[in-house]
Amino acid sequence: VLTFGQPAIDMALPWSGLPLGCLHEIVGQGTSGFAAASGFMCALLDRLGGGECDIGDMAVTGVTVLWCLQAHEVREHGVPYAPGFAALGLDPAHTIVTRGRNDTDILWAMEEGLRTPEVGVVIGETSAVDFTYSRRLQLAAEASGVTAFILRRGADMPPSAAVTRWRV
Repeated sequence: VLTFGQPAIDMALPWSGLPLGCLHEIVGQGTSGFAAASGFMCALLDRLGGGECDIGDMAVTGVTVLWCLQAHEVREHGVPYAPGFAALGLDPAHTIVTRGRNDTDILWAMEEGLRTPEVGVVIGETSAVDFTYSRRLQLAAEASGVTAFILRRGADMPPSAAVTRWRV
C-alpha cells in the first residue's frame, strides 16, 4: 500500500492508502485538468520513488517506470521528460517513455509492460478505455504485482475495472 501521508485521504481508502499491484484511473478534464492529473501522477511517482512504499518487509527503491503516450498528440503542458523526473527522486535511467500511434498501441504497450518483471509502474495516457480492456489490464497487474495507471482526459467516467478512480 502506498500511503499519501495525508490522514484524511489515507483513512478514506479501505486499504489506508493506494493499493499496489492493480489498476488505477486518473481523469483530468480539459487541458488544465489533464496537466493537473499528470502532476498528480508525478506526485504519486515521487511517493513511490521516495521509499514511502512498502511491499511486505521491503521498501521499494529504484522503481522502473514505463510511461506510454500518443506520438502525435498536441500537448500544451509538455511531455514527460526522464531527466525532469530526477527532481522527483526518480532515476532517469529507470524511466522509459514510449509513444504509440493510437489508444490501441498504448494499451498494448501497457499490457506488455505489466508482464515485464523489471517494470515497477506502468502509466498509459489514453483518450478512452473500455471495460473489457481495463479488466485485462487489472488482471495483468494483479498477476505481475506491477501497479498500472490509466491517465486520460475527459469529463465522463465510463465503467472501468480500475480499483480506484480519481478525477483531478
